[in-house]
Amino acid sequence: MAFLPKDDKFLTDYLRTALALHDWSEGLQAAVKGVTLNKEIIGNTELMVLPIETQRKFCDIQETAEESISQMKVAIQKLDQLIYKLIS
Repeated sequence: MAFLPKDDKFLTDYLRTALALHDWSEGLQAAVKGVTLNKEIIGNTELMVLPIETQRKFCDIQETAEESISQMKVAIQKLDQLIYKLIS
């Protein structure tokens, strides 16, 4: 199932994050291979509609945070390599 904004109420990046952060556990139904959500439950889900400018600010902050996390992972890898070299 694809999620596409029907109009200009949502920025795509904001919609992606809002859907990822939504608690879907209430709509889960038993299925043969675990649990599933059906199209009706997903389609009837309501998401908070923030003003577009607020969504932009949110997406900017999220992008900055993701870049910081990526840089920290690289720094940790380099530190791990240095520690390994010092130990050996």
